[in-house]
Amino acid sequence: MIDVSGVFYSYKKNIITLKNITKTFEQGKIYGIVGPNGAGKTTLLNVMSGVHTPGAGRILVDSYDIVNDREKSIKKIGLMPDGSFLDPDEKIINQMMHFGSYYDLSIKEARERALSLMNKFGLSEQFSRKSMRNLSLGQRRRVGLTMALLHDPDNILMDEPYNGFDPFGIKMVTDIMLEARNSGKTVIVSSHILKEVQSVADEFVYLENGQLLKSIDIETMSKNIGKIWVKVLNPDDNLLRLLQTFGSVRRVNQAYEITTPSDNKVETSEINSALVKENYKVDSIYYEKRTVEDEFFSK
Repeated sequence: MIDVSGVFYSYKKNIITLKNITKTFEQGKIYGIVGPNGAGKTTLLNVMSGVHTPGAGRILVDSYDIVNDREKSIKKIGLMPDGSFLDPDEKIINQMMHFGSYYDLSIKEARERALSLMNKFGLSEQFSRKSMRNLSLGQRRRVGLTMALLHDPDNILMDEPYNGFDPFGIKMVTDIMLEARNSGKTVIVSSHILKEVQSVADEFVYLENGQLLKSIDIETMSKNIGKIWVKVLNPDDNLLRLLQTFGSVRRVNQAYEITTPSDNKVETSEINSALVKENYKVDSIYYEKRTVEDEFFSK
């Protein structure tokens, strides 16, 4: 878990890039950080991971202060940056073993874990003996992912994790996020590929001009559109009248679209109970899916 409270950050004295950011990122969830270019997304990840020091405010990583307990807190974090921290000319495996020492891994442990992760990500042992300069973009990104997960951190921060990957690589990254969430880890992702992030994220955080303007979970985002789709296996003339008690109804092929009043949020369970009570066999009932673009970027 990462708890951010009243955080400010400035690259230069008069240029504030993060303004009073307050947000708790809980365990067992995937968070998508979205916003226009220059909103402060990468800066926020760098401040939360200890790359930059906040100018004001507090960041706790699993109860450790990122400033006052820096050594303990950064061991709880794995950062996959959009670029790379590695020396472009040194052998990758040598750097992995050196990197592992910062996280109390022995040379043997770091080597074995690095090779295991690289193999999992589609890089054979021969790649570990190469330098970053001799790898393709996709291969370099796989190495960056290995570095982020080398010490098995409880909090994983990923900046543009899909960059440089083909469809197979994108699925691999998505699977890693889901695996981490399902094991109780906190996953925080900044990406402009919103469709992919929306397929896995539990909650979105919207930044603009260095400010956190909105935070919304996927379920609430879907409910906000106010449209529910219903399909029953045994429709009759009375079905339309029943559904109209919940809002305006439009029939589309074999399904019914219910637009609920903005001041009266209707739960799907409420509609389902009414249908079952009247002996209708419900095939499906769900909120119309609302996209991240709809929620944050549509005018």
